[in-house]
Amino acid sequence: MLTVERLNEILDDESFNFILVPSEKIAMSLSHHLGYFYYPSHDVFPFDNLKPSRRVIGQRLKVLYLLSRGDINAVVGTLRAFLTPTLEWKEYRRYLQHLSVNSSLTDEFFMKLVQCGYERVYTVRSPAQFAKRGMIVDIFDPVEMRAVRLEMGFEKMERMRYFDPVTQRSLQSDISEVSIHPAAEWVHDEEKVEKLVELAGELGMDVGTLLDKIPSLTREQPFFIWRDKNYKLIIVDEGKTLKTYRSFVKDVEEFCVERRLLESFMKSGPNQLANFYDGAREIVRVELKKVPRITITVEKKEEYHEAEFEEFSKGDPVVHEDFGIGIYEGTKVVETILGKREYMVIKYRDGVLYVPLDRFHKVHSYIGGQNVQLDSLALIPWRKRLKKIKKELEAEVREIAQIHATRKVIKGQSFNKVEDIEEEFVKTFPYIETKDQITAINDVLNDLEASHPMDRLVCGDAGYGKTEVALRAAFRVVLGGGQVVVLAPTTVLARQHFQSFKERLEPFGINVEILDGRTSKIMRENIKEGLRSGRIDIVVGTHALLVPDVEFANLALVVIDEEQRFGVRQKEHFKKLRMSVNVLSLSATPIPRTLHMALSGLKDLSVISTPPLGRKPVVTFVVPFNWKLVRLAILRELQRGGQVFYIKSRIEGMEEVVDMLRKLVPGASVEMVHGRMSRVRVDEIMQRFRSGDLDVLVATPIVQFGIDVPNANTLILHDAHRYGISDLYQLRGRVGRSDRRAFAYLFYDPRKLSGKGSKRLEILKTLEKPGSAFKLALMDLETRGAGEIFGTKQHGRINAIGLIMYNKVLKEVMEKLKHGKMELEEIALEMEGIPADLIIPSDYIVDTMERVRYYRRIATADEKQVDEIAEEMRDRFGKPPETLERLLEYARMRARLKNSGFVKVIYNEKKSRLILVHSRKLVPSGLLKSGKMVSEKAVQLDGIKRSEVLNVLACITQDTKE
Repeated sequence: MLTVERLNEILDDESFNFILVPSEKIAMSLSHHLGYFYYPSHDVFPFDNLKPSRRVIGQRLKVLYLLSRGDINAVVGTLRAFLTPTLEWKEYRRYLQHLSVNSSLTDEFFMKLVQCGYERVYTVRSPAQFAKRGMIVDIFDPVEMRAVRLEMGFEKMERMRYFDPVTQRSLQSDISEVSIHPAAEWVHDEEKVEKLVELAGELGMDVGTLLDKIPSLTREQPFFIWRDKNYKLIIVDEGKTLKTYRSFVKDVEEFCVERRLLESFMKSGPNQLANFYDGAREIVRVELKKVPRITITVEKKEEYHEAEFEEFSKGDPVVHEDFGIGIYEGTKVVETILGKREYMVIKYRDGVLYVPLDRFHKVHSYIGGQNVQLDSLALIPWRKRLKKIKKELEAEVREIAQIHATRKVIKGQSFNKVEDIEEEFVKTFPYIETKDQITAINDVLNDLEASHPMDRLVCGDAGYGKTEVALRAAFRVVLGGGQVVVLAPTTVLARQHFQSFKERLEPFGINVEILDGRTSKIMRENIKEGLRSGRIDIVVGTHALLVPDVEFANLALVVIDEEQRFGVRQKEHFKKLRMSVNVLSLSATPIPRTLHMALSGLKDLSVISTPPLGRKPVVTFVVPFNWKLVRLAILRELQRGGQVFYIKSRIEGMEEVVDMLRKLVPGASVEMVHGRMSRVRVDEIMQRFRSGDLDVLVATPIVQFGIDVPNANTLILHDAHRYGISDLYQLRGRVGRSDRRAFAYLFYDPRKLSGKGSKRLEILKTLEKPGSAFKLALMDLETRGAGEIFGTKQHGRINAIGLIMYNKVLKEVMEKLKHGKMELEEIALEMEGIPADLIIPSDYIVDTMERVRYYRRIATADEKQVDEIAEEMRDRFGKPPETLERLLEYARMRARLKNSGFVKVIYNEKKSRLILVHSRKLVPSGLLKSGKMVSEKAVQLDGIKRSEVLNVLACITQDTKE
């Protein structure tokens, strides 16, 4: 029996060491604790119509690359990993491409990228993707896990630098050379494509997925990393290792219905076992006393940003602020007498509207009912509808607005930063904050520094860092002498928060306690006394905190997690105790009423939509219930060393489910938890699951909030048809909390599935991207009805004008009620008849929606922002063409005119006349002195030729600036 620490002593420095272990868990543990290179097995079965994840392929190829170069000599993995074919080293070298400044990027270069597994996309976000946009090429290497941007000249490469897939901006310094590694374990020559397509059709598989099965289908001699190597084979717990692999082979034989796939698997897998053993220079068999556990965590950096809520596609309903609801028909470049312009095309009931680029920002996506009624291009009906809604809102909003306005003027305690100790606390956060998380933290801390009470909603997906926002706020408040309540809807979530707050805050001398249904009577009275006296700083709890005899010495902050699980009275409870209390609400899927209030300004809103590094969409299956598929789903997860959530909506029948799972998957440890079990038993089982000692947790939906087990990446929902869409989303959020690909199986009973239930399941399947929680909440407004935000009925007026326009009107109403008049609107500038080609060429930015985004940004940008946009476009798409340079210069000039107070600029080409109108009394200077004053606010310049207009305007803005 060896200890893990002594395993290093038997390694051979003169040869390669392959360490064979029974499971992926042990392989990951030895890699983590001893520094061996981990060689993972595929995270799908050989017969799956799914590709192995890019993370797994990238890691396997990295081991192959380093091993072949002699850079490493110890690799740890399972029999399945070692007996899965990989890319032959000579093929690897053939497709490994080295680039340097002055290299040429030929058609062969891009062909090789496709052949060796790269996917061509428009915007590179993930490993194994590449993009070619004009003279800019982006590539995300899955082996090095770095994204590189190549800038080509006419013949040779001019620049190379790494870039951030989150911001799409280049990093600071240029690089002189880079290597682009293959991204697949099999590559295909051009002549094999037709055969590949034919074979995929015969097997009923996706062509891309089939690529990963090809080594065993077509090669007489599949390649393995141990082939032709001088290696020592160290076998850990051989009996268990062989048993695990044989069990895997048996499962493949049971589930693989395609004979050719099964034959090829047997040929390249189990039939190679003897060769693996025989090829070893020496075999050492060891037993390990104890393998250390490893907790899977992910460094929380940003991967990509999903803050673009207003994204619409051709055929989607949109709202123009001046014309109402229409259908977005795309964009169109029109040659006019003024020059080339790109217009947004919107179809209305009785015609088509062409929206010029400086009005793009007035068009919003329509969020409302499903039965969209298109407006007419006649303006009167739309304006009457807006006026009517505004008048009705003024009457309804007054009462609740007064309550919130009162809170705004109430003098509350300010909690200012305590520099040194807060910096020490921030260092205890074990991850790197995402940008959205930092913004939300700063929003909350700024609220606490203000003199009026905070009422803020932080919206973000499960696992995106909302709890850390609450911790920073709680820490600040306690330092300032206040007490904090953390309210959670379930005991499980409350207990997890209690552990988190206690671990992070007690080292700083902060007293944290928990009060819930499981708190003993003696302890309960002790905690109440501590809150009254001020001895307890923070109390975490459930509805048990809402009883009248829970009193506080100085309650200053209430954190409400999963706020949608509480009623209005419950959420207002602490405000009644003290009007000046600060309220921080946290939610992944806020209820419509709360979302309305946040979007309309009655609550403040922070959205965390940036997922942690590596967070991938959860692969979601919506299928009729099938025990065989349940078994396959569990086996797939356990084979890669993971754990499984099995959720059943009701306690009845749970024991039968546990018994069935133990029969279906012998050897798997299965336990259940539900609300009728004792506190001690639930805590014991949950601890075992968190530590990795339990393979499958069968539970009621009590686990949908607060359970954070990164190693659990398969969710099985027994009766998905019973749940609402928000619950489905929350439950699915239990998996996919690490950089591993996660699976969710939504099983339903076809006999009990209603039309609405079917729609809910399908909607959830479409919301696979990280950061979809906010979009789900907006969709919930649509499917449930937006309703009156100040009442309880789920019906209202949003459908008539769309959510975004509704909130714009509501904000105006609120301003009028709070200040007695409308705030002065930002000065708008109308430009008419200005001759110039003002377009972003479609061959410069090919993607239409990407062009629309830039048009919208340019339309509202000030001069500095225009410069930033220009630099960003230069970085992402290459040197701007002349027409784009003209558009950007036009935007700068327009911004300067607007900043100088001009509200209208009109050019009449026939009369060669330029008229400028100011918002105030105009005092001409510079060029304007030579003009004719047509009113106290307007000046007219005659004799201005078409080619001179832009230069004249540029001179005027310079004169005005000086």
